[in-house]
Amino acid sequence: MQELTTSSWFEGSTKIVSKNVDHALIIPTLGAFLRAGEVEGNTQSAGTLAAKSKSGSLLRVLVKVSNGDDGKSFMAKLDVKCTDEKLCECIVSDLKKLQL
Repeated sequence: MQELTTSSWFEGSTKIVSKNVDHALIIPTLGAFLRAGEVEGNTQSAGTLAAKSKSGSLLRVLVKVSNGDDGKSFMAKLDVKCTDEKLCECIVSDLKKLQL
């Protein structure tokens, strides 16, 4: 993604453990929560979500899904990048509270 090198981006990250959502549905579920589209080339284990706020701020969320430590759950590592610092902080905060 060349766009990440051309603008000023703020970033944050978090991890989510999913016990109720199937591995294949984690990225689409996160996309629905964030009202973000899936970038072409996503797989069930890794992908990028993209959105644009009403004020024009850009949001990208890089998602990596792996098996949880207990073998029954899944862990999603989320790297959030946004052109608005406050929006980035709020989205990371909301994602930390999300239970899948």
